[in-house]
Amino acid sequence: RLGNGFGRVNVGGATYTYGGNDIQPPAFTAWKWTSDPVMTVNDKTGDYYYCCLAAPDASTNSSAIARGRFTAGVFAFDSVFIVRTAPNAAAFLDKQWIAADSTNGFLYVTNTTFTATDQIDFYRSTDGGRTWSLPVQISNAATDNGNVQGSRPAVGPNSELYVVWYAADATTDEDDIRFRVSLDKGVTVDANNGLLTPAKFNQQFGTGAPAFNRARGVNFPTIAVDRQNVPQRGGLYIS
Repeated sequence: RLGNGFGRVNVGGATYTYGGNDIQPPAFTAWKWTSDPVMTVNDKTGDYYYCCLAAPDASTNSSAIARGRFTAGVFAFDSVFIVRTAPNAAAFLDKQWIAADSTNGFLYVTNTTFTATDQIDFYRSTDGGRTWSLPVQISNAATDNGNVQGSRPAVGPNSELYVVWYAADATTDEDDIRFRVSLDKGVTVDANNGLLTPAKFNQQFGTGAPAFNRARGVNFPTIAVDRQNVPQRGGLYIS
């Protein structure tokens, strides 16, 4: 049985439809979705992309996407594409995230790759998710290997690509939000503007948030870009 579900709300959020645990995105024979589902949509084509970690078999782990759309008001997934597959003995893929660029149909995925250490890897698809580039490390190997997690890409109105993630800092009491930007649609996401640190913060890992009665602080960054036709269009927000 597959391990993740989905749901949808109508315009305005008045009603919610739960897809359940039996009506889920398709997977290859014997595959199972395992964890960390996230969705993005191409606003112009109406294609939705469900990105999730998966287990092709007992010795392999993967990240993959399912594509779906509404037809006559009914939503259905129609295809599944593989982003990356790795042997469990060599690497573990974790905390993947996806963003779609509606101006050109490109898709971007980032994840944390755990080997003997860990790093943030980046992938790019120029054909709607059918094929993907090889992984490119975008976290700093010299300073952050072994200390990163929770990456998220976002796309601006002019195809600007932004990525943020969390980096633990062993040298101070504060940890870091890391950030990279690409102005050439992800061709050189590891070069343009270098590696930036928009903020340092005390993550309060052992205290938890208000009314959150467990010993976990919520420390992964999130990102949004204003793509409305307003004076603030293109504004970038990191939280």
